[in-house]
Amino acid sequence: MKAITIRIDAEPVAHGRAGVYDPVKSRKWKELVRTAAIDRALESRWKISDAPIRIRIAVYIAIPKSWNGAKRERAQQGLILPTSRPDATNYAKGIEDALNGVVYKDDSQIVEIVVSKGYSTRPGVAIYAEEALA
Repeated sequence: MKAITIRIDAEPVAHGRAGVYDPVKSRKWKELVRTAAIDRALESRWKISDAPIRIRIAVYIAIPKSWNGAKRERAQQGLILPTSRPDATNYAKGIEDALNGVVYKDDSQIVEIVVSKGYSTRPGVAIYAEEALA
């Protein structure tokens, strides 16, 4: 089964589209994700897939600086999770769009998606995509 893993070490940005307008921050984030995906695809010799795709996205948000040491430690251990906006699916949408034409031909090929968000001292996103059929 063909699979690719991509890591982006930057503060994640949620998809911010209102109508047909794509805000600059969202556009820059998608360019960053796309560039990371292209680099990883070249390294791993990944070819654009036309198969059904399963994708897992882990979003890591910076722990608020205002939190005390004990609360920061609990967040790092996964004992406190980010339940504030933006929601996990808003992060996923921009990533799905950015991977079009790199990992898969079109995000309509995604048949299963799992998105999680948590706190980290290393904000970013980890993406794992695999062909759903062997």
